[in-house]
Amino acid sequence: MEQKQNIRIRIDDVVLRMTVSDVDEEKRYRDAAAYINDRLLNARQKYPNVPSEKYYATIVMLELATKGVSISNKSSVEPYKKSMAELSDAIREALKQ
Repeated sequence: MEQKQNIRIRIDDVVLRMTVSDVDEEKRYRDAAAYINDRLLNARQKYPNVPSEKYYATIVMLELATKGVSISNKSSVEPYKKSMAELSDAIREALKQ
């Protein structure tokens, strides 16, 4: 049976207490938190005159969501479904002859 481990992850000035299953999961959370903290720092440097701190989190969320949507679109199987249907039709036609 796996031993769960309690960890703390810091994102900006928020500490999150989490339970992870293994060292790989812990590493993923820590790497993700480091990435978010880096993006927050970058947003603060790039946009120093935003009206309030919450804009930085919003900028980072939008950036991450945009990347997620882009990755999701690239890994979509829809283009392959059309190709497979066309190929299947061609095979059926060839077998009829």
